[in-house]
Amino acid sequence: MYLNDIEACYVRTLSAKVIEVGNDGKNYFILDRTVMYPLGGGQPSDTGIVFWNGGHIEIDEVRQKGPIFHYTMEEPPPVGTQVTVNIDWDKRYRHMRMHTAQHIMSSIIWKRYRARTVGNQIHTNRSHIDFCPLYLSLDDLKDIEVEVNETIQRGHKVNVVLRDRSFFENLEDIKRIDMDRVPKNITKLRSIEIGENGYIDRCPCAGTHIKNTSEIGLIKIIEKRSKGKERTRVEYTLEKSNL
Repeated sequence: MYLNDIEACYVRTLSAKVIEVGNDGKNYFILDRTVMYPLGGGQPSDTGIVFWNGGHIEIDEVRQKGPIFHYTMEEPPPVGTQVTVNIDWDKRYRHMRMHTAQHIMSSIIWKRYRARTVGNQIHTNRSHIDFCPLYLSLDDLKDIEVEVNETIQRGHKVNVVLRDRSFFENLEDIKRIDMDRVPKNITKLRSIEIGENGYIDRCPCAGTHIKNTSEIGLIKIIEKRSKGKERTRVEYTLEKSNL
């Protein structure tokens, strides 16, 4: 899977060849290339359907274990088969919008309260972000929601930029990014940058995102709750899309 360009997140279908099949408790197959995003980074994997001459199967999970494993409850096509991979676009696009909204909210809360994002989980209908250290009132939540939505509606461009690890290690707000979680052998990082020169947000991330914030629509903060000492979880959903 190649996501080093924001346009790659919009690819819905791809032709590929099966190069391995197996079972590690569940049937899987590996392709010479794929359009499917594997589980990771707080984002669920893509799902979809793979077609070939004479058959098709559903892919219900994708994981990266070195190669990218496509899991199915059915019998995979044999090695050498030419297939067409079709992702569940509605699910992928919802994740793209949710994930981009997460970046914006994380950036705004960092700038307001110097609270780091220490966890997040993207879903299609409801997502959450964990912040630390952070204490919020109901008025704070309303203000955050307003600022996030105003930022979204300004229509900022979203870009993918490959940057040297040292770029992030030398940032003034390095405390926002936990570089210890990034293996030392990774010297090039995929950076999601929102707004001109990343002034809305700039953060290493492997997930899928939209190319303009106006595609998100509006977010609605559902609730907040404590997740332990100085740690607050903020849950949100998407109300509507402008598209």
